[in-house]
Amino acid sequence: MSKTVRILIVVIVIALLAWPLFVVGNYFTQRSVYRYFVNSLADKFGWNQYLINALVLVGLVPFFYAVTLFFSPFSKKKRTTGALLMTGLTVAYNVMFYFGARDVAFGFGHREVLKYYARTDKGIVFYDRAGFDPTTGQQLKPVTPEIIRDLNALREGPLTRVDPAQVAWFNPYTGGPELWYYRFPDGQLEFYNKPGMNPETGEALVPVTKELFMSWRGAAHETAHAMPTGTERREQKIEARIADLRRALVAGAGRGTTGLLALGQDDAAQEGAQALTRNLPSLNNNAFRPSLLQRSGLGSELYAGDADLLREAMTVTELGALVVAQVSVLCEKRSSIDPDLLSCDLIANVRKFDARGNPAGSTLARGTGAGLSQTDALEEAAKRAAGSMSALAAR
Repeated sequence: MSKTVRILIVVIVIALLAWPLFVVGNYFTQRSVYRYFVNSLADKFGWNQYLINALVLVGLVPFFYAVTLFFSPFSKKKRTTGALLMTGLTVAYNVMFYFGARDVAFGFGHREVLKYYARTDKGIVFYDRAGFDPTTGQQLKPVTPEIIRDLNALREGPLTRVDPAQVAWFNPYTGGPELWYYRFPDGQLEFYNKPGMNPETGEALVPVTKELFMSWRGAAHETAHAMPTGTERREQKIEARIADLRRALVAGAGRGTTGLLALGQDDAAQEGAQALTRNLPSLNNNAFRPSLLQRSGLGSELYAGDADLLREAMTVTELGALVVAQVSVLCEKRSSIDPDLLSCDLIANVRKFDARGNPAGSTLARGTGAGLSQTDALEEAAKRAAGSMSALAAR
């Protein structure tokens, strides 16, 4: 037997032995690819298994056909067609995953985190990977099951005050809160449609609870049955407000001049408000006793622009104008040179009303001061903040 024949026989034998291995390998390769795509879709979206099988089969049949074309040894045209078809199918697959997963926060199969977020001045911004927000530079935080509901609520429209008697307090399907509230030091409650910060004090809103609802419902029920209705109720309310205003008014103070009412929601803010009044000698600082108005809640109502109350206030006081300031204060030690040095930021949201109680302007007064005590630091901060308030009062 010649050498050529022996080589040919060996080649044929190897081919016959290799072909079953190739077929088996190809089968397991295709099966592995099929299972990979099925599991990926199931883990990400949790779709119906039959739908997933149909989608994978529709996509893999042309994909395997494209692979066959791509490995054609004798036709460049088939290889080019196979490469283009594989590229197109790969692009379509990834685009499908993008649109399917862009609003999904967690994987269906393993609850893996798929979203990260940042709180910015313009709201909540979501990202698909960890990193840093390119606008603020803050590190992104993972979206967790505990906060996803609040984050979604923050993305849906603006934060607004609502009437708790006109809306649902809890979600009828999950039992989660549908209202958030802020409690002022005087006990007054303000309700909002979503989580966030109180726009006047900058403090975090709190979700409502069953206990709060029962307390609010009981108070509302008692009020509804204890007070008259219609015209009598309104007259009694106005009379009570006038009585509170007169108690807070310093007799004979500032008739026809511009009065100043500086309010603070906590001890530090009240100290800052007092420092601010001391540094505004051009205004009548003694028209009202701020502590009495703060205790009754009338100070906040005046600042909010309650038209009826403002008209009554200007009639009772006979002031030519009224400047109302809501003061907030932040004090901390920042100096690396002197660790005992305290720095205080004083911010006053200021509104002016004319003799008829109509809005006449507003401004934001800021000042920063330093000192070895909070009193000294606030005094310096108040001196710096007083300028813009004097300018508003002089208009």
